[in-house]
Amino acid sequence: QSLNLFNFVRVKLEEGVVPIKILDVGCGEGVAIRELAEKWRGSLLGFGVDRFMGERALSSSQVELKRANILRTLPFSNAFFDIVYANEVLMYFMDDASVFSIVVECVRVLRSNGVFVFNDDKSVAWYETHIIAKMRDSCAFNHEGSCMWLIKK
Repeated sequence: QSLNLFNFVRVKLEEGVVPIKILDVGCGEGVAIRELAEKWRGSLLGFGVDRFMGERALSSSQVELKRANILRTLPFSNAFFDIVYANEVLMYFMDDASVFSIVVECVRVLRSNGVFVFNDDKSVAWYETHIIAKMRDSCAFNHEGSCMWLIKK
C-alpha cells in the first residue's frame, strides 16, 4: 500500500515541493516512513498509538515518531503538512462520528493542495455518503481501488 504514498510524494516533488512534510497517522513500526526516508529528502513524522513503535521504528534526523490519540486534536498547526497518510487506520473506528472527526483533523493540518491518502475496508461508496458529502466545499475526492485521497482546496 505504501507504493500509493510514493506516487503522491513523486507528484509533490514534480510540483517543486521540497522538502516535503509528511505525517503517517497510525505508523506502527514505521515501514512506510522507512521506505520514504531511503528514497526522498523531507520531514517525516510518524504518529501512532502503539507503545512499542518507537523501539522498532527507524530513527534518523529526518524522521520523528510520536505517540498520541488520533481522536483528539493533532498537535500541529493548521496547514502544516503536504501529505497525511493513514494506511488501514480508519477501519478500527466503528462509528461514523469518529471517522469523520479523524478525517476532518487530518485535512485541517494539510496545506492548500495537500493530500490526505488513506485506505480502508469500508467501501468507497460508504466514504462518499458518510464523509465526503460533508466535505465537498473544502476537498476534492478521488480513489483507485481501495486507495482513496482528498485534496485540500
